[in-house]
Amino acid sequence: ACRLAEQHADLDALGRAYGWLGDALMQAGRLEDAVEVSLSGREPLRRFGLAGQWHDTFLMVLAAKTLFKLGRWDEAHGLATQALTTTQPEQVFVFLTVATLEVARGDFPAAEAHLKTIKQRSLSLAGTPSHARQHAGLMAELRVWQGRLEEARAAVRGGLDRVAWIDRKHSGR
Repeated sequence: ACRLAEQHADLDALGRAYGWLGDALMQAGRLEDAVEVSLSGREPLRRFGLAGQWHDTFLMVLAAKTLFKLGRWDEAHGLATQALTTTQPEQVFVFLTVATLEVARGDFPAAEAHLKTIKQRSLSLAGTPSHARQHAGLMAELRVWQGRLEEARAAVRGGLDRVAWIDRKHSGR
């Protein structure tokens, strides 16, 4: 799919093909391959002028998530923060990835700032259950690390309520 999309200059398909391939490799536990595919997929996107567009950003974030799983946290954080410099306001997945890395690294003020940015863009959380779930989980984890257990419980309750609301909204109930 990657080769065909590149041959036909189908830019959307090209970004998605590399993204889904990288994600499939990550899910299959082929982490080194997932990083390689994600990063190498950025080159044809750049040739077509898509550097910094969502396809490119998605591949950077995917590589960062995979590097994190490999224990290469500094590389992951560098790549994720690079993606953050070119991200569009609606690309909540970038902020979630950066915040995940910051919580893991113990950089709680930075994580809190990114989670607050996400909360301010709550429209993105309103329609994407996985984003809402991840945001609530990160906020709860951050609060636990900070010793603020009541706020951690509130983050979990709020996240469950948000996901239930999204489910009702999508099911028409």
